[in-house]
Amino acid sequence: MTHWCIVRTDLAYEQRVAAAIERTGYQVWCPMETRSKRITAKSRSRARECYDVPLLPGIFLAAAEPMLEEFLSDVKGFDTVDRQPGSYALCLIPEAQVELFRRYVDEANAQTAQRAAAGLRPKGKKKWLPIGDMSVAEVLERMFGVKRIEEAA
Repeated sequence: MTHWCIVRTDLAYEQRVAAAIERTGYQVWCPMETRSKRITAKSRSRARECYDVPLLPGIFLAAAEPMLEEFLSDVKGFDTVDRQPGSYALCLIPEAQVELFRRYVDEANAQTAQRAAAGLRPKGKKKWLPIGDMSVAEVLERMFGVKRIEEAA
């Protein structure tokens, strides 16, 4: 079973750092939110176009590997990998929890794309949980009820 870690980057560097990790053969996932907007505001057309923005700006998930951070230290835009509070151990998230989160995001994005194709505005605000002073791992735990791994193996 694969475990995932939370990688933090400078803002707008998520895709570049994720691509650098992918080139080395690691799995990465940068959660994206699909949004839609009217193509032209002046016309009465209902046509809408979809675009993606990072759901967690400056954050993405990567398959955990102890040597990952040493490799990333040379990548422009990399900031840090989340660790357990008061410890040097990586904050690992089980694959089952990442898959639940991925399915949740994919369903929300599919609804937005479907409404945009029909020329309709998105239906209300998506039910994202604000992070506030919690870590990403704690938010995922609250949303999907899967406990994070306490110790890095």
